[in-house]
Amino acid sequence: MTITGNNTAILNENGYTRVILHHTPIVEFDSDVIRLNTGGYVTATTVKRMNESAESFGLDFAASRSKEEVKVTLYGKTHTFIDSIVLCRETGESLTLESDDLEDLKRYDVFIRDWYTRDESGKLLPIPSEKSYTAHDVTLAHARELCKDYNESHDAGELSRKAEFEEA
Repeated sequence: MTITGNNTAILNENGYTRVILHHTPIVEFDSDVIRLNTGGYVTATTVKRMNESAESFGLDFAASRSKEEVKVTLYGKTHTFIDSIVLCRETGESLTLESDDLEDLKRYDVFIRDWYTRDESGKLLPIPSEKSYTAHDVTLAHARELCKDYNESHDAGELSRKAEFEEA
C-alpha cells in the first residue's frame, strides 16, 4: 500500500521519518519509537494516513476512530490515543503518560473560606471571604479527602464556611 493524497509528504531527517498531512507531522518514527499526532484534527483522513503510513513503513500499528475517539494498537496492546502519543517499537507500550497519570502529577492547595459576609447593617451578602490555606502541594485524592473531612466535621454556619481546593 502507498500513502495517498497530494496533501501528504514524507520527510527523512536525522534518522527520523515524518509523514506530514497538510502541515502536521501525523507519524514520526525512528528505530526505537513511533510518535502519532493529529494536530487536533481527529478526522477519517488523518486516521487513514496513519494506517497507510504503518503499512507502507512496516510499523505494525493500527489506528481506529469512533466518533471523536481514536485508539491505536501495537503488538496487541491498545491505547486510547492522545496527541503526541509515543509508542515503543520493541514492546508496543505507550511511553506517554495517559490522562489519568497526568492527573496524579497535578498538585493542589486546600483552603477554607466563608461564602457569605455581612455588611455594616448585618445583611448577609454573597461575597466570599479571603482564603485561609490549610494544605499546599497535595494530590487530587488527598485534596478531596481533606475537604470532605473538614466539611463533614464542621458546621458551615450562616456564612457557609467550607473547605475547597485549587490547582497549585
